[in-house]
Amino acid sequence: EPKWVNSTEYTQLLKSRKTYADLTLWESNYKLLSEPKKSDFNTPHTLSNVNLTVKAQAEFNMSRAKDLIVQLTKFHTRFFLSESGIQAGDFMKKHLESAIKGYSGKVEIETVKHIWDQPSFIVRFKGTKNPKQIVIAGAHYDSINMEDPFEGRSPGADDNGSGIASLVEMIKALIKIQHKPKRTIEFHFYSAEEVGLLGSLDIAFRYALKFKQVVSMLSLDMVGYKPDENGNIYIANNFVDQKLSALLKLCYEKYTKYTLDLAECDFPCSDHVAWNLAGYNSVYPSEKVESKGYHSENDFIENVNFEALLESAKSTLGFLIE
Repeated sequence: EPKWVNSTEYTQLLKSRKTYADLTLWESNYKLLSEPKKSDFNTPHTLSNVNLTVKAQAEFNMSRAKDLIVQLTKFHTRFFLSESGIQAGDFMKKHLESAIKGYSGKVEIETVKHIWDQPSFIVRFKGTKNPKQIVIAGAHYDSINMEDPFEGRSPGADDNGSGIASLVEMIKALIKIQHKPKRTIEFHFYSAEEVGLLGSLDIAFRYALKFKQVVSMLSLDMVGYKPDENGNIYIANNFVDQKLSALLKLCYEKYTKYTLDLAECDFPCSDHVAWNLAGYNSVYPSEKVESKGYHSENDFIENVNFEALLESAKSTLGFLIE
């Protein structure tokens, strides 16, 4: 059950390792909006688009992904209230505008303004057959230093440069092969995840108020750390849709050499929970072992394993195409 906190308690929350969802904006109607939406969407039980997926995966470029993460880590912090965090938003918009060039189908970028200054962004590939049915992949681009949230250095390479780079590579792959999806595919780049999922909650509840048909939402948050030769990815089995999780597991088994575990994620863990709270079906893969630089000044590019990032991106793209 939600509870109010004062400014001192809020600052303590930011500095703690506790995760939470900030429902302040939606206090009056979140219970109504969070009712599960009736879903007539069938989740595939087999993979029927393997050739198309492999063709798109061939366009991934990890050198390009690394360059993007390096650029993101150059901001002192991407904390949502900081000047450099707002500058990171300007950078993201320009980068996304460049990423979608050359597409012959319908694609657009929506800038989502919030009551704070750091915006979120949506790259939208319009569906050719069922455009009102929406498939979402999202990642947050803000960062945080847990010891000094407002001013501390927070490069955020793995958390969550890895998720951002993965989404951008998927966008570029779809554009390169000129894929025209039957359903609308949206790539979301969220502001303010580190402070209670503010950005994704704002968007998810707006969608719920408009009765938008969201088929699935997949969140990518920390997918680039691999401390040993074993895979370091698990799929959350709480606050998710089990059928979507089963499909994602199929994609990992098909397109990577890793085996996956299912495990609980501490509430609210990441942006997929915002969509769950808004009544939509979601799915969440992430790292079993956190990067050693997690939420600190030490989350540098050296901690990102690009083999792991590639494997995650391949599987996620397969999921979206299915």
